[in-house]
Amino acid sequence: MSKILRVGIFVETSNDYGRRILSGISQYLKTNQNWSVFLEQNDLNARPYDLISSNQWDGILCRHTDPALASSILDRGIPLVDLNDQYQIPELSWVGSDHHAIGVMGAEYLKKRGMRHFAYCGFSNELWSQSRKESFGKTFSGYGNRIHLWESPWTDRSPQYWAKDINKIRYWIENLPKPIAIMAANDVRALHVIEACKQLNLVIPEQVSVMGVDDDETFCTLSIPHLTSIRPDCEKIGFQAAELLDGMMSSSEPYVKRIVIQPKEVIVRPSTDIRAVSDSLVAKAIKKLHRKDSGHRDIKDVAKELKISRNMLDRRFGKALNRSSSHVLRWVLIARIQQLLLDTDYTLTEIAKATGFINSENMKALFKANMGFSPGTYRQNHVEWGFHTSCRDQPKRSEVILPRVHRVKKSYESHLSGRGSFVHA
Repeated sequence: MSKILRVGIFVETSNDYGRRILSGISQYLKTNQNWSVFLEQNDLNARPYDLISSNQWDGILCRHTDPALASSILDRGIPLVDLNDQYQIPELSWVGSDHHAIGVMGAEYLKKRGMRHFAYCGFSNELWSQSRKESFGKTFSGYGNRIHLWESPWTDRSPQYWAKDINKIRYWIENLPKPIAIMAANDVRALHVIEACKQLNLVIPEQVSVMGVDDDETFCTLSIPHLTSIRPDCEKIGFQAAELLDGMMSSSEPYVKRIVIQPKEVIVRPSTDIRAVSDSLVAKAIKKLHRKDSGHRDIKDVAKELKISRNMLDRRFGKALNRSSSHVLRWVLIARIQQLLLDTDYTLTEIAKATGFINSENMKALFKANMGFSPGTYRQNHVEWGFHTSCRDQPKRSEVILPRVHRVKKSYESHLSGRGSFVHA
């Protein structure tokens, strides 16, 4: 009979990321049952130094590792697989997410959404956030874009601190070009962005598309609209960490190995794609509204095609999206007008005709009432920023540089050196 190994598992149980790692560890243990495991409820900020130092362990899996704890465990010669994302400790075996790949995945997804402006909102004192930011910016620099950036330290998690932080984010977003796609460092940060947009009465995703990271279902589904998020492969992290620790405990010689795990996928929800709704009838209606050959469609016509009353269609829209079918149609039209303003040399009269308006005055009134400026101003601004292309011109790759937000004190500004190309708030 093989020896029962006493293993300390110090992984947070308070969030979905940690619980999915634990699920992966559990999958490994189903076929490797010679472990006696210790696990208690905790969050990622816990520092279980006493529990680790006062017990005899054959091996440790730990998400709370910092340099001091690592030194203590190494001195005792205990096999340890580090799972932390905040410190790089080369003396330890480590398994974790590829945060650079997460940044690339976010950039590639948002680029395909057809936006012309992009931003990253993160945490200045978190290594994982910095890694995601750098690869996000580097990916877009390859397209000729500069990315708008806002960061602050993640130190105080009190409601009062978050309220002040969201207020600063609101000032930043207010001065960004629209429409814009924002990648947040994680789902928590994405909720801050969404709250700031609500305070500014900005429409998501039509004016601001928002995506997070971690795919924590609690956060993603509490958000209105529900949050698009990148899903890391936490289960694989847990499984491979357990497998690695098992090998280290059975080895006669200590060794160090680092395993980087690729993210799984983007889980698309309405914060980046209004069509990503669970109600199939609403999804069909939105698809019909987005048809480029449909012009200025009447909601009654769409309801008739779907064999449903206008009132019932509105109720289904309200339940699925917390907005009316007329609201969705209005922003579909505005997005189509924006596209024609930037991608063609059509006059305003020609654009009005292409989008089904009786005359250009009606189109200009709709556009200005919702965007805050005229179609002509929108086109001119994008010419100055280098994003206007026409059938006669080759696409321009230029940097978007906007004035600094003077209402935000300089001490709140973030400065990036090295990879990626950013415009700082």
